[in-house]
Amino acid sequence: QEEVARALVLKGAVLADLRRGEEAVAAFEEVARRFGNASETALQEQVVTALVNKGAALGRLHRSEEAIAACDEVLRRLGGAGDISLRRQVARAMVDKGVELGKLDRSEEAIGLYEEVIRRFRGTNDARLRETVAAALVNKGVRLGRLNQSEEAVASYDEVVRGFGDSAEAGLRRHIATALIFKGIRLNALNQTEEAAGAFDAVVRRFGESGEDEIRERIATAMLN
Repeated sequence: QEEVARALVLKGAVLADLRRGEEAVAAFEEVARRFGNASETALQEQVVTALVNKGAALGRLHRSEEAIAACDEVLRRLGGAGDISLRRQVARAMVDKGVELGKLDRSEEAIGLYEEVIRRFRGTNDARLRETVAAALVNKGVRLGRLNQSEEAVASYDEVVRGFGDSAEAGLRRHIATALIFKGIRLNALNQTEEAAGAFDAVVRRFGESGEDEIRERIATAMLN
């Protein structure tokens, strides 16, 4: 049964990559329908993975309310999970829910979720959880900026750099580059142009030799500002 559930999750992931979102959602829903009441840990993990991916697929389809419901189902099932693989899914579901709340202009609720992710998972040694915390900090900064709380947004971006600035993991490096660029944009909005230029310079200085395409795109953004 675990192999069937895993195959359906992988099928959904492939369909999502192919931008066949409705079919991807159907595959993820089939996992939950067939194995949602299973007691085996391995099957529970596949169900939760399917629900998280369902939420992400619904978000890409601009069905934010349904995406939030999928994230809530993950949190209902796993809110107090201790297993590291399940804790990763909880953190991801919380961040994904925050993104969808932001799309609905529910910024205060999104910020509250991001702060809960930061509080619960800050200090972890797990690479994937560290990346999720960094994402929460960046997203918190974005939402604060949308609320015209630019100084608080800058502080959130600074926390990314302060907490993860020495990291070698590619995912964290992307978040650091993003945080520095968004920091520069916010500082420019505050008419702190020298400080803004310093933030953009820091992106180029830190990542100018990077061969990672996503980071190179961020460098190009910084050089245009």
